[in-house]
Amino acid sequence: MPEDILKIITAGLVFAAALATFHQASTNDHPDESVIQGADIIWTLPDEERQRCLNELSGRVYDKFVSFNYNSVLNLKEWWDNINNFGPSYGYYANAKKTWLVVKEAHYTSALSAFHGTNLNITTTGKPHLGAPLGTQSFVTQYVKAKIDNWHIPHCYYPATCSISHIATTQPHAAYSALTHGLVHKWSYLARTVPDITRLFQPLEDVIRTKFIPCLTGRAPPNDLERNLLSLPPRLGGLGIPNPTITSDTEYTASRSVCKPLYNLILLHDSSYPTEAIEQQVKAKKEVHSFKLKHSQGSASNLRSQLANSTQRSMDLAQEKGASNWLTTLPIDENGFTLHKEGAFRDAIALRYGWLQSNIPSICTCGKSFTVEHALSCPLGGFPSIRHNEIRDLTANLMTVVCHVSIEPHLQPITGETIPAMTANTEEGA
Repeated sequence: MPEDILKIITAGLVFAAALATFHQASTNDHPDESVIQGADIIWTLPDEERQRCLNELSGRVYDKFVSFNYNSVLNLKEWWDNINNFGPSYGYYANAKKTWLVVKEAHYTSALSAFHGTNLNITTTGKPHLGAPLGTQSFVTQYVKAKIDNWHIPHCYYPATCSISHIATTQPHAAYSALTHGLVHKWSYLARTVPDITRLFQPLEDVIRTKFIPCLTGRAPPNDLERNLLSLPPRLGGLGIPNPTITSDTEYTASRSVCKPLYNLILLHDSSYPTEAIEQQVKAKKEVHSFKLKHSQGSASNLRSQLANSTQRSMDLAQEKGASNWLTTLPIDENGFTLHKEGAFRDAIALRYGWLQSNIPSICTCGKSFTVEHALSCPLGGFPSIRHNEIRDLTANLMTVVCHVSIEPHLQPITGETIPAMTANTEEGA
């Protein structure tokens, strides 16, 4: 991105940086509690004319901004006046009614006085900015609690997790994909932008463990080992249903690491995006990816040693290449990727972890105990016939390339016909 465009973008966001600088200079506190938002930019000029305006405006507004030392509200007000004086000539309009100034109690009176008559909104508590709360600790806590309650409390306007749990009773595959491909990323974003909120995620984890997973699997709520197993990525034998009380701190640390080069540029009022910063971010992303991979592998290894031998074997099989593709694939019905509840999705989950399927007999018709292994080999069951028919159909399909082949048709029901042979079996489906 050209430097001048970055300058004007920085000018559009400058209230946040200016106020952050003012906070830091006046209180020596971390500037994260300050934000201004609501400026609108309208660009309708041709490219060459717009570039000329960017150069001129960056010289009249941006350069004046970086030369200021925001140690008082008056200096901040002076810059606001410059934006309103010079901006409209270049298509830049600051919307005061949509702009919020977040200040500490000590500066509230002076802020009211300095910005009197500007229609600017001023608060001492905080405001959400790009989906994350900025303000006092009580405001941040209240905002995060409201977000999480909105995801799990049934009487909320949009009880996301409870709605998905309800859907999971009839359409578990769709509900699973909605959680892992959608809702998980909402609380991951919140965890990446707000620090120290692990304990606030506990109600959400309780709903996942006691409502969503039982509705998804058709089983009782998982114990601690099973919950840890299901939280692993599918490629490591899990279902990819993370525990937000465990991952929130890691997500925030990773976000800080990747954003640190940009954070330093903003504090330095540097409008450029140098190659060095790009390389630092690329390196940070690789380190975060490597750390998460090693951490997941370590968790899987430690968990495996605590599981029963049969579950360890199931976990090893689930880690085979391609064994978990059906979990990460979107359930697109027109492509035949949708699994229905009983005979497909829940049975597949049960087979994956060696759990006993629901609604199956305890004793086989041959008199032996009914297990998955026995069902696949019992001569009185239908699975040997199904395997035989699959091979038959495949062979017939291949042979049609060179000759005409017909598959043996199903026997038709007897409707009055007389069978001469005394030994003929005339029962239905014989």
